[in-house]
Amino acid sequence: MEKDDIKKLVLQAAQGNKAAFGALYEETGRTVYFSCLKLLGDPQLAEDITQETYLTALQKLGNLAQPENFPAWVNRIGINLCKMHFRNNSAPEDNSEEIIEEIPDEGLIPEEYVSNDAKRKIIMDIIDTVLTEEQRQSVILYYFDMLTVPEIAEVMNCTTGTVTSRLSAARKKIKEAVLIYEENNNDRLHAAVPVFILSKLLNKEASNTVLPKLTVFTGSASAANAVPDSVTTTKT
Repeated sequence: MEKDDIKKLVLQAAQGNKAAFGALYEETGRTVYFSCLKLLGDPQLAEDITQETYLTALQKLGNLAQPENFPAWVNRIGINLCKMHFRNNSAPEDNSEEIIEEIPDEGLIPEEYVSNDAKRKIIMDIIDTVLTEEQRQSVILYYFDMLTVPEIAEVMNCTTGTVTSRLSAARKKIKEAVLIYEENNNDRLHAAVPVFILSKLLNKEASNTVLPKLTVFTGSASAANAVPDSVTTTKT
């Protein structure tokens, strides 16, 4: 959807047009829900946070200075709600991961795994089962939500070195798991493709995610402080 169309829907929704807000949810909800789902690892909690995200957005539409930036704005509300959950349910930060060497993106996974559903599922299974919770969250925030390392550190309440280490460890584990799968199944997955493929793969997976029904018009608000003051472009 074009930015002008987003802007029109936001202005209409701010005037009480429920259909316009529903259209905004249809356009952006999969991104928010997928992000919450992969960050939290709990489908029901992810659905609850998604509903809370859009309820908060509905109440704060009048505060959005640039309506065309609604997709980034609402996604950041969801991330901030997840951040609140992290801080309420996490142990004190351990920065011991900083000793892990930097592993580059190059050669992580081949591009063909973006469009092939079965092969994409293999990579998603690796992300969901092989990585630690913190590594998975870092991967989602970096490759899917496109946050910078300092922004991820702020969300996860840790140092930038810890974030870098978690990303490096995650890349290493993904690459190793892919090679093990190849050997055990005689199925070539790995190829040295220096492309930002993981972001493409996650976005494709998100586009296939079933969107929960929107219930904000009957819900209650409790997360107004999760609304970001502004939305800025992070990584390109």
